[in-house]
This record gives sequence, structure tokens and C-alpha cells, in this order.
Amino acid sequence: MMILSFGVENIDYRQYRLEVRHQTPGWKVLIYPPGAEFGLSEAPRTEENDAREAVIAKAKKVVDADTPSGSYIPK
Repeated sequence: MMILSFGVENIDYRQYRLEVRHQTPGWKVLIYPPGAEFGLSEAPRTEENDAREAVIAKAKKVVDADTPSGSYIPK
């Protein structure tokens, strides 16, 4: 079981873990490949408090670009 900080939510997407964090005044999404301890260097963020869904959509596009075949491929 993973203990998350207040204001952090995990979303599973195509075997990746998207860690959505509220960072005043906006949002940041850390992207973790399957089984990875460290996230990808690209972490979408926004400074708009009402743009949570938009930054999650950006993170999903990063995952889609990282996995053209639909499954994780280590680099």
C-alpha cells in the first residue's frame, strides 16, 4: 500500500502511474513507467487552479508518445 501526501492522487493509465499533485496555485503530474521508482523527466504542470483535467490530459499524451505499441518499452 502506498501512502500519499495530502493533495496527491494516483491515476493508472496504460500501466503507468500518474501522480497528480496540487501545487499552489496549480497542478503538476509526475509520470512513472510500470515498476519504476523514478518518474520521467517530463512532468506536465500548470499554474491555473482550475486546469487539473487539462494537465492530466497532457500527461496522458506524454505516456502515449512514450508507448507507441501500447506497452512500456525501457529505453
